[in-house]
Amino acid sequence: MLNVIKEVVNMLNVAELEKLKGEGFDNECFFNSEGLTNGYKWVVLEKKKYFYINCGSSGVFMVDREGEIFNIKGYGTADKNKKIKADLGNISDYGDIEKVKILHSKRYNYLRW
Repeated sequence: MLNVIKEVVNMLNVAELEKLKGEGFDNECFFNSEGLTNGYKWVVLEKKKYFYINCGSSGVFMVDREGEIFNIKGYGTADKNKKIKADLGNISDYGDIEKVKILHSKRYNYLRW
């Protein structure tokens, strides 16, 4: 499961890079010689019950051991109500970059627009 999540996180980094460059951000606040700076780089942390997918130091998604993706209420608290409304699905459903870009767009507070 962790390998699948790491692959999706790598594609989330590609989506973040494309989004920032597409919006005209190109200075050293966002990019360094290795790609994205730590404040914009997506990472995965493994905890007891969930995998935490963060962008920089901000929590974005939580993935349970079965692979179900959840938005968060607060760091460490899965928002299962948004899961139902957003239909995020399973992490294994995001095998290509186009699907990951859709997941990337759901990072923001899209349910309250």
